[in-house]
Amino acid sequence: MRVTNLRVAFLAAWLGLAIYFSAVVAPSAFGVLRSFNLGNAGEIAGTIVSRALSAVNKTGLLFSLLVLVSAPVVKKHYGRWSFIFQNVLLIVVAILTATGEWLIAARMRGLRLAMNGQIDQVRSRP
Repeated sequence: MRVTNLRVAFLAAWLGLAIYFSAVVAPSAFGVLRSFNLGNAGEIAGTIVSRALSAVNKTGLLFSLLVLVSAPVVKKHYGRWSFIFQNVLLIVVAILTATGEWLIAARMRGLRLAMNGQIDQVRSRP
């Protein structure tokens, strides 16, 4: 398999994972657990989703860095602006996934701890 194909496969796999997680896993976890009328269904589902989202973010960071490291190998296959644009997008993915994991998710974990198990008692306004 050529390096360019491997790079595309990495990114396609991660993007598919992220979309599947957002569209299927997260909503399903909340829906299924709430259907059992558990008092802490939201907290349990949130914990499951947080762990899975952590894997999605770390995988996105790892894959984007691996593809960036391989950039010099494939530079000759792309025009100058295409190559620059690809690398800028990869840097954006790396920054956003790192921010999602180590800033946003960390803040959410802190809020969850501060709520001391009372997440399901918090209701949004209609």
